[in-house]
Formats: sequence, C-alpha cells, structure tokens
Amino acid sequence: MPQLLPDKKICAGFRAKCFVSHTDSIYSFFLQLSEDEPAILEMGEALNSGTLRESLKMPTTLRINDIVLAEFEEDGALYRSVVKNFVGNSCFKVEFVDYGNSAVVEKKKIFSIPKEHLSHPRFSIPCSLLDPSTFRNDASFTDAVMEKPLMVEFIKQYGTKWDIKIKVLDGEVGLDAGPVTEREGESPNSEANEKLRSHKQNNQRDEACKNEIRSERKTTTVKGETFTPKPPSVKMLVTMRMKTHRRRRIRVKSSKSKSTKRFGDASFTPSIQARDSENGMLLSVQSNGCFYVRLVRTSDCLTALESHIADSLVKCKMVAREDIKQGLKCLVQVQKDNKWHRAIVQHLNDENVNVFLVDHGITVEIPIGSIRQQCSDLLKFPNLAVLCKMNNLGFSEKDDDYRHWCETLKPMIGKEVKLIFVRYSEADSLWMVEIIINKLFLGLHQVVSLRQNEEKIPPPGASQNGGTEKGPTLDTSPPQQLAFAPVEIDKSYSGFAAAIKTPSDFCVSLEDLLLVTNKVSVELDDLPSQLIPLPEDHIAPGTCCLLKSDSRKKWCRAEIVHVNTTVVLNLVDYGHYECMPYDDCSHLKKLPVKMTTLPKVTYSCILRGVKPAGLDDQWPDEAVVFFQQCLDKKNLQIFFREFVSNTHWKVDILVDGVHVAKKLVDAGHASYVDVMLELRSLTVRSSVGRKRKALVKLELLNKQNV
Repeated sequence: MPQLLPDKKICAGFRAKCFVSHTDSIYSFFLQLSEDEPAILEMGEALNSGTLRESLKMPTTLRINDIVLAEFEEDGALYRSVVKNFVGNSCFKVEFVDYGNSAVVEKKKIFSIPKEHLSHPRFSIPCSLLDPSTFRNDASFTDAVMEKPLMVEFIKQYGTKWDIKIKVLDGEVGLDAGPVTEREGESPNSEANEKLRSHKQNNQRDEACKNEIRSERKTTTVKGETFTPKPPSVKMLVTMRMKTHRRRRIRVKSSKSKSTKRFGDASFTPSIQARDSENGMLLSVQSNGCFYVRLVRTSDCLTALESHIADSLVKCKMVAREDIKQGLKCLVQVQKDNKWHRAIVQHLNDENVNVFLVDHGITVEIPIGSIRQQCSDLLKFPNLAVLCKMNNLGFSEKDDDYRHWCETLKPMIGKEVKLIFVRYSEADSLWMVEIIINKLFLGLHQVVSLRQNEEKIPPPGASQNGGTEKGPTLDTSPPQQLAFAPVEIDKSYSGFAAAIKTPSDFCVSLEDLLLVTNKVSVELDDLPSQLIPLPEDHIAPGTCCLLKSDSRKKWCRAEIVHVNTTVVLNLVDYGHYECMPYDDCSHLKKLPVKMTTLPKVTYSCILRGVKPAGLDDQWPDEAVVFFQQCLDKKNLQIFFREFVSNTHWKVDILVDGVHVAKKLVDAGHASYVDVMLELRSLTVRSSVGRKRKALVKLELLNKQNV
C-alpha cells in the first residue's frame, strides 16, 4: 500500500502569512506557510547530508502515489515527492510535495524515503483564488504574487484544494516582513511570538553562514604563497540552497513563461503520460504495422532544435569512414531540404548509408561522407518521432490483415490524427495507442471493410453458369469487438447508475457519453431488413454482436461473456445480462460496420475499499437494497481508480458530496478493507454547482430506457 503523508492541520477561517511556491494558474497554485520555512530548511538539510545520501536505496518497484525522494535537476538536491505517472524510457513524473511543481525524473534518481521523513505533513498547500476578478489573467496574477509575502485567509476546502483570499503585504520579501500568523483566540505573546523569534534566529544563523562562506572564499597569502581556501561545509551550502530554492525556481518559471521556446528549456521535453489525448502527425508506417507520429505541440520544439543544430554545426566534427558503425548516433545532411538532422546509422553500403531520422520517423539514404558527430546536448534530448502500435488490434504479424492494416494507414501519412496513449510497452519500447478520426475509433472494422471491398464476389447466378463454388461463402473476417470510451484515472466524472446488483458488481454510464447513447439508438432504429448471421466460430467470449433482447423488446448491442450449453451476453449499452440456449445462437447477428465505431457506454464497476461486514464475504439483501437506494436515479460523482481483470473498474462514488462506501460502513453493512481508506475518504469532497442539465438528461434517458 502506498505510504501517506499526514494532513496539514488547517481549518476554514484560518489566516496566515504565506509565500507562493509554485503556480500554474489563478485556479491552481501552491502556498507554503511562512511559519513552516524553518522545518522545510531543516528537512532539506537532513535529506541532502552526505551520510543519508550514501545510505539511500533505489526502490525495487514504483507505483502511482508512492512517496519517494527524487532529485530536482536544476540544483541536484533531493526532495520529498509523490509518483504521479510512468512516462516511458525508465522515467517517472513526480510532484515535489513540499513545493507543488512537477518534473520528469529518471528512475536512477529516485530513492526510497526514510520513515522518519514521513512524519512531516506536506508543506505545500494546493489552492485556488476565490475571487479571480481582481486579476486580468494568469500572468498578471503571477507577477502580483511571486516572491511577495501574502496574508492568506483559507475559506473552504474542496478535496485537497483550498479556496482562499489573499492580500499582498507591503515591505521587503523575507521572513521578517509582516506578521507570521494570525489565529483565532491566540495571544500576541503566545506561540506565534515564539515562532517569530525562531525565524529571526534562523535568519541570523543564515547571515552568519553567508559571512563565514565569504570569509572562507578569500585567498590568504603568507610569505608570497597563496593557499586555496577550503570549500564551504555541506551544511552551509545546503542551508543556503534550500533558503533560496523556492524563490529561484519561481524566477526560472516566470522567465520561461515570458520567453519563446529555446533549446534546453525544461518545458522543451515532449513527455507523454498514459491516457493522454494528443494530436499528432503520422510520419511513417512500418512493415510490422507499427508507425511513427510527432506530436503537434512539439512543432516549436522541432524548429528550435533545427536552429540549434545549425548554430552548433561548427562544433560537430565529421565522422571518419572507419568510425561509421551500425547504431551510431550522428547528424546527417538530407538532400531533400539541405538541412542537418539527428539520425541513427542502420545499414552501410559501399558509398551510401541508410540512416533513421529520429525526429521525422523515416529512413533515408545519404552519402557516406556527409555524417557529423552529435554534440552532447543533442544526445540528451528525446526523439520527437514517437513509435506507436495500435492497442488490441486483434491479429498477428503473420496474418494477411497486417497488409490491409498498413494499407489503411499509409494514405494518412503527413496528416494530423488524434491519439489516445493507452500504455507504454517496456518490452517493445513503444506506446500502445488508439486513433480517433472524425470522433470515431479507427480499429478492426476499417481493416475488415477494406478487405471485403477487395474480395471479388461472383454474381448470384455465377454458380449456375459453370461456377465451381457451391454452398454459402465462408466468413473469414475476425470477430467484431467494441472498445471502451477512454477515461482518465483519478479524474472526476458525472454520471448515473445503469444497472445495480451489489457493491461488487454494478454498471455506470457517464454524462459525457449521452450523445454516443443517442447515436447508438438512432443506428439501431435504422437497421437494414437483412442482417448477417453471426458465424458459429465467432460465438466466443469477447465477440460483440446484435441480440434481439427479450427485456428491451428490441435489437441491442451485446458482448458474449460466457459460452457453454447456455450463452451469457452483456448488453453493453445498458449493463444488463441476458442468457440464451446455445442452440438459439443462430438468432445472433453481426454488427453493422457503423456501429463498431461507437464505444461501449457502460462501465462494469466494483466499489473500492469496502467489503461485506459479515464473515462470509457475501453482501446480504439489506446491504444490496441500501446500496441500490444510494445510487438509484442519483447524479453520481465517479472516480476511476484501477482497471482489474480486464473487465471491471474499481471506483469511488460520491452522492451529494459523501462517499457511498462511507455510507455503507456507517450503516453497518460494510467495513473498510484498509483503515487508511477510511481516513482518505474523509478528505475528499465533491465539486459543487453541478449543472441542472445533467438531471434533465438523466430523466430523458430514463424515459428512453423504459
């Protein structure tokens, strides 16, 4: 189980002097209490002591939400961090929990955190400005609050984020400007004064530290000999570095936001996270069905990269013929545009070399005499051409469908497509993705349709006029499948319960998918009179088809989930199950191609973090009825947490701001799987101000389903 940091003890109405440690926008920034700075400095000094760093170990595995120590690239210091996501190439996105900013860090620079450093709460407080009208935009807000002491009033907390009011305090930037804190009912001579004295003492120690360093840096001459001064102590350097770390990072961020992109900026790195949705240009298609794309948002990066290569070309020496080996990272000049590009040598001929252009995703042939070395900074910069493969394509490289798949993709080369990055495959060093064109998923049906268009089907009378074909033509197309509409982990979705059995087996649908539901309904109402029967060899778990539902009294999209003497099917747009004898499977029909482009609109779910209160791990009828009443015809706030068994999502559900899991526990129907889940449930609040149209849409949908 991931370790957790204790919560910062703040209540509504609390006022304190703060500094902004990191900002994304008016609605998302982080504060540090001025009174916490001594603790932050002390912890930073401890984390970066030579003794501790030598004893640190790399974690064997890293999971989302793990608390770790991660190195901040700008100063090489270690900070407490939380793992947010895996981004590929043995790198992880982490958030520095005491400051609020994030960075992509190599795994080798991430370490297990000693237990004694888990007792401190998170020192950065996620905030949002209650009244943003006082600032024109995010930039004016940043200019107004950066490096300024603020008097902050905490108004209301939503989840982990606070709505606040701020007042910029007059006076110089520093710990001594303005009052330290203001608390209800606290005497001016009480704990606050003690903390103020502590701050002044720290400042005096820091000033003494600076003077000592200045003194040590002076060279001393005795009898004409010059002695090199000793370097300042680690303790002094760490204290000074931690003292200036927050404000220095703020200045770096501020200056970057006002300048154009240039090579070497931290924001220059085109990092990708699982479940990101990106627009990209298709660069090339490989013979194995994989393909290269370049993200549209990296266009400025490519321009800056090409400019940097041109400027630094004089530093890059020509590579001697005998040094040109397969796998060499180099710069090559391409005759087509007469520019120099980063490349990797693939194959050598007598006078020419085949090289792969890592930012363009293509292989070209160039003369053996036009190859230069790469500068070290170019070697560190990630490739802009991203290798991808379709997720769950459904056939292997040996199948004929691979040729058809490549033929489907090739006309799209040079065009912009929308991609959803599903997961990164370490084994193949590529991203598994979904492609969306015209709001529809590109998948198996395009390949099947393309192949069917190529098949030569004889006219009806051909077999009677000497044709050798007898009997019905065999259907050799692969089984049809439907994809889930992608969702983001830990994001809040508005939805409703589509089908409710128990807390361990229920289905939800999202408000975002109501238009898809409506389109499915239109397509079902407009089915052709002659439907193609489902081939018998397609009657297997995972196959999707059309079923004339007894409960719905109409055709429905269904997925086969179990096959025996009885076939069990899931109505994917309703979340209900229906059974039929195997002998009646002749009534199942193939889906029209148009309908295979529309995703499933229900998600099978398990309520996370609770189990039945009894000893038999079975939900009693009273608990089931109570759970159904909690969800039935309610507007739900849904958080997708974990995908399990390739079929179900573990989710958190909130109704009117209260966890349904907590309701079950409070009513005596359930117990928490882990005591930490109980604590976590108390910190999460639902968003307010839901739009009324969600309820209206819910009523309309219920009427359609009746």
